Amino acid sequence: MTTFDQELAGRYVAAGGERPDLDARRVPRAAFVRVTIRTLHNADKKFGIGPTNNGSLAEVRRRSRRTPRANRQRRQPAVRHGVAHHRRRHHMRKHHSALGGVALSLALILTGCGGDDTEPTVQETPSQAPSPTPASTPTPKTPEERAARQLVKYLSVRDDALRAMKFDAKRFDSVAAGQEFVTLQQRIIEYSSNRFTLRGEYEHTLRGPRQRSDSTMVVEVCEDESGIEFLTEAGNPVKRSLGGAPIPVARSVKYTLNLTKGRWLVTASTYVLDADGLAQPC
Repeated sequence: MTTFDQELAGRYVAAGGERPDLDARRVPRAAFVRVTIRTLHNADKKFGIGPTNNGSLAEVRRRSRRTPRANRQRRQPAVRHGVAHHRRRHHMRKHHSALGGVALSLALILTGCGGDDTEPTVQETPSQAPSPTPASTPTPKTPEERAARQLVKYLSVRDDALRAMKFDAKRFDSVAAGQEFVTLQQRIIEYSSNRFTLRGEYEHTLRGPRQRSDSTMVVEVCEDESGIEFLTEAGNPVKRSLGGAPIPVARSVKYTLNLTKGRWLVTASTYVLDADGLAQPC
């Protein structure tokens, strides 16, 4: 077999015959590649392909050596466990072992305390009797019941105003109207100007209401003021009379109620008189 030599950059590359070893072949290969790149660069210059298109010779060399990023293989860093890592693992094993021992000890203690009784004792709580529900006030149904209930409200508002010696028009507007509204307002103003005082509680006993018409109701009330102190500014009892005779402590009073806009309102009040024209006691 014949052999021939080719001179490349002052070096000889064996193209035939016996092949040298790997290290001996690397140096001629590098020289060949370098000369090839230089030859391509000279050819570009000769045919008008300037460095602005391909770049300098050094840039061409760098591009030829550079491997595309997409074709590169990422190397995963090798995980190495140092001495500190093994110490931490050993410490955690000891910690879990200690916790397991404590849990086992507690289980044994609880088992020993339980004895032979496997079922827990349930203490029965005595049931409480339901609290009685307070009885609610029945809603009035008949006109007489509605009128009587409205009269009770009026008497409560009137007694509060006499004790306070103050007329609250807003409260009275919901329970009274007409002459009764005006008369009571004048009475409280007169008592307050004379510095009268009233203390105590009235006792009202309602008798059966009588309906005179669809919009008028009359209710008779026994009004007892034995628990009332009605005094002057000097502290003396206020004396009241009717027809020259003193008004009885317990006397009968007649109240008239009228149905106004769906509500029963007290419109008048008078003493019940006997045959002699005096206030009739009850």
